[in-house]
Amino acid sequence: MSHLSARFRLAELVAMLSIATDLGTGHPMERALRACLFALRLGDAFGCDETTLADIYCVTLLRFASCAALLAQLGLLPAPQAA
Repeated sequence: MSHLSARFRLAELVAMLSIATDLGTGHPMERALRACLFALRLGDAFGCDETTLADIYCVTLLRFASCAALLAQLGLLPAPQAA
């Protein structure tokens, strides 16, 4: 598997986790993806290269996933609603 292929699969996994995190914490779906898009646009405006933009993508989305993990440890996630 090439480096680019592995990077792309990681990007897909991180995007999927960010959507699940948004839904699990009661936030609007794709909130993390919108923040990521904003960060990528800023990086592009500042002239970042492709490698840096790829890092921005992953780090921005992982920020949301790690915040949700911390909230679960602190017991601050909203309680699941009964259907």
